[in-house]
Amino acid sequence: MKVRDFRLLFSGEGVSLVGDEFYFIALPWLVLQLTGDPVALGGILALQGVPRALLMLVGGALTDRFTPRRVMIVSNAARLALVGVLAALVLGGLVRDWMLYATAFAFGSADGFFFPAQSAIVPQLRRMGMEMTAGARDKLAVEPHQAPDGGAGAERCSEVEEG
Repeated sequence: MKVRDFRLLFSGEGVSLVGDEFYFIALPWLVLQLTGDPVALGGILALQGVPRALLMLVGGALTDRFTPRRVMIVSNAARLALVGVLAALVLGGLVRDWMLYATAFAFGSADGFFFPAQSAIVPQLRRMGMEMTAGARDKLAVEPHQAPDGGAGAERCSEVEEG
């Protein structure tokens, strides 16, 4: 990890991934604690997934217009703010069911911008001359079939490893 940009990306996304995993465990638990209703849990999870799916095309267009780095930072900051506000509401005993729905919708919306940018940044690093091994690419959670170049970059990474 001698290249600064890669090191920043790897460490930043590592922290983001840990936060995401806490969120994906805490939100369902919180919904069940507040409502005790598995249907409410399904509604929350669906409300999070639908805007993610619908906004990915918009997120891809914004990633092309701006930089993947900028889109990732803004969407990560939005997700951090959402989780921070929700945590404060929970700790203050002020959280209500509708707040969970709103948070899930907003978090899913931010994800719709984040994921296209995440998929676009690895090939961008490669174009900047930062060839990486397939193992490093896998650590960034970009599978060859998800890469914007259709996996052609994975073949180049393998050639670098072998050669």
